[in-house]
Amino acid sequence: MATHFLTQIYSDEELAKFKAMDNKTFKYEGKTYTGYEAKQMQRKLETAIRHAKDRQKIAKAAGDDTLRRQEQKRLNDLTRKYKDFSEKAGLSVKKDRMSVSGYHRVKPLDNGGGSGIIKLQVNLFDKTDPLYLDSFSIEEEYGFEDICIHGSAFYVQKTINGKITNMNAKEFAEYLKTTSYNGGDIRLASCCTGKGENSFAQQLSKELGVKVKAPDDDVYYAPNEGTLFIGSPYHNIGKWRTFFKGDEIQ
Repeated sequence: MATHFLTQIYSDEELAKFKAMDNKTFKYEGKTYTGYEAKQMQRKLETAIRHAKDRQKIAKAAGDDTLRRQEQKRLNDLTRKYKDFSEKAGLSVKKDRMSVSGYHRVKPLDNGGGSGIIKLQVNLFDKTDPLYLDSFSIEEEYGFEDICIHGSAFYVQKTINGKITNMNAKEFAEYLKTTSYNGGDIRLASCCTGKGENSFAQQLSKELGVKVKAPDDDVYYAPNEGTLFIGSPYHNIGKWRTFFKGDEIQ
């Protein structure tokens, strides 16, 4: 008869560390959580997010666009809470636990539940470009106005009157006067526009006299997740750089 022995996977020191983490407490929205309770709460939020995605899909199948966008608003609120809670609890975000097949993010309705859309954006992609629709699904960053356009380290590119046109920072600053841009700080969702010394974004911040935040690598639109990745389609390899009146700031 074979004899089987149980092998301890974790050392006593590691087990003590895990126990200490479970017993560690923190407060969130007035309630105190232990490490264990925080993990349970995270699971509840993940489940709520999956259910919200299911409801959004059902609304789409029923042809109810208003309901679909209302559900998207609820989903966005849940996702923000999930990220905030996880960060404060010291827990990793688990995107795979919130994945729902066939779900596609859409523009949410405003807080009043009317037909207004929450989006402060200048979308300069050609309407035949797949990124034109993808860009509407990207969550805004508070305090910045998104400008979506193809770009590089020293110019941006726009189809004007059927012709592909490259514009340097000075030319683009003039062109923006013809758009819905309202004169505020900019997040430039445009490849490599913050790359290197004297980049396009750095020059544009000087031309406009506002903050310009731009990526130092290629930008990948991830509409299902409502975000932008820099340097890779799946996660950030690059970084955002912010300039103000020609100088880089933190």
